[in-house]
Amino acid sequence: MTWRASASTAFGFWTCKAYGSLRRLGVVFTTDHDLAGIGEHSVQFLDVYTKEPKEITHIDALVLVNGAASQNRLFHELRSARKDLEVHLIGDALAPRRINDAIFEAELVARKI
Repeated sequence: MTWRASASTAFGFWTCKAYGSLRRLGVVFTTDHDLAGIGEHSVQFLDVYTKEPKEITHIDALVLVNGAASQNRLFHELRSARKDLEVHLIGDALAPRRINDAIFEAELVARKI
C-alpha cells in the first residue's frame, strides 16, 4: 500500500520525527502540485510552476491539506478598542506561511519597538 501526502503536510512534518517515520513506512510526499482530479485509484496533479500534468496511480489513500486562513480578529479588536496601544500583525495572523516568516517578522517588530 502506498500513501500520498500533500506539500503542506510534508512541510509540517519536516521538523519532527514523524516525517522520517512516515518516509520509512513508504509515504510519498508530492509537493509543488495543484490537485487537478481524483479517480477511483488515481490522482491527477498540475505542477504549480510549469502546469505540466502528472498522474499517480494505484492510490489507496489520499491526504489533502488545503491551506489555512489567517485568524486576525483579536488584532483588529485590540486596534479598534485601544487606540493608545501599539499593536502589530505578524506571522500566521497576517498570512499563513512558514515559521521562518513569522520569526523574521517578529524580529523586525521587536527591533522597531
